[in-house]
Amino acid sequence: MILKEDILLKATEKEIMEFYWGGSLKDNKAIYKNPMRSDSAGTCYFKWSNNKYIFTDRARGIDANFDCFKYVMWYYGCGFYEALCRINEDMLLNTVSKLLNPINTTSNAPKRTKRKVNFKIKLRKWNDEDITYWNRFGINIKNIECIVKPVQSYKSDLGQVSFRKMYDYTKEDPCYVYIFNSSYKLYRPFSEKYKWRSNTSSSDIFGLKQLPHFGKDLYIASGGKDMFCLWEMGFNAIAPQSESSKIPISIIDDLKVRFDNIYIIYDNDNTGIAMSNKFAQDLNITNIILPEQNKCKDIAEFCQVIGINNTKNIILNGKSNTRSIERTNAS
Repeated sequence: MILKEDILLKATEKEIMEFYWGGSLKDNKAIYKNPMRSDSAGTCYFKWSNNKYIFTDRARGIDANFDCFKYVMWYYGCGFYEALCRINEDMLLNTVSKLLNPINTTSNAPKRTKRKVNFKIKLRKWNDEDITYWNRFGINIKNIECIVKPVQSYKSDLGQVSFRKMYDYTKEDPCYVYIFNSSYKLYRPFSEKYKWRSNTSSSDIFGLKQLPHFGKDLYIASGGKDMFCLWEMGFNAIAPQSESSKIPISIIDDLKVRFDNIYIIYDNDNTGIAMSNKFAQDLNITNIILPEQNKCKDIAEFCQVIGINNTKNIILNGKSNTRSIERTNAS
């Protein structure tokens, strides 16, 4: 279950509000326009009140006074628990402690028509800093440029009407875009507040188009970077949008026809283990748990610390151990 208290251990209410607003916010300044209505005056403001960060709109017929959680509920027209899940996934806070069925909650927030977030992205050429960043995980950019591109700048409408600039390139804060059919996932590895932006859905799977028609083994990694590391090891691999994002069963059924064995290999922290155990059971696939070693929690970190080949051996040993367990259970 994702809890509000867990999320607030990782991010303040203001940081969450800024994430969904799309930039830094000034307190007690009536200069903001409400994106959910026609607003030419810009009289909305943000303030701290009783330890809550509040968005306030005093326009006639609106009278909005929302904290960050109710703002997300209002903006997306969803219930409280769905808002928590969205914040957790969008900001990748990894707050899941136990996997229980979601609580049925009803929303008192005004409903609005959902709009897809759109991006205008300007690409740039790969440079030495990019090569250095990806090489630290043993990843060759020539092997990943079919999916990911370096970004010079981008704008977003944040699901509203007008576009605003969200990012300009600097060497200290590079940005990369994962490109899907008509969706994008933007990744800023060194940004604490705005690491991820996307308009993807659960059907947008990293690496799905790059798979061969048929094969022996397929690995499902926790994210794009881990998947790239598996590629460098010579493995077929894909990844969902996040560990909490379930790959559609229609895709899994297709992959089971095309591959002899499917393994799921997520982070070895509490969230990763819980999610991989659940999905392995739900989808009837095999789970590989990375060992607690060198303070590494995912494949990319293992590759960075002990190298591609040693990490590959750990995965192959984990695969052998799962088969031994399966044979023992079968007997």
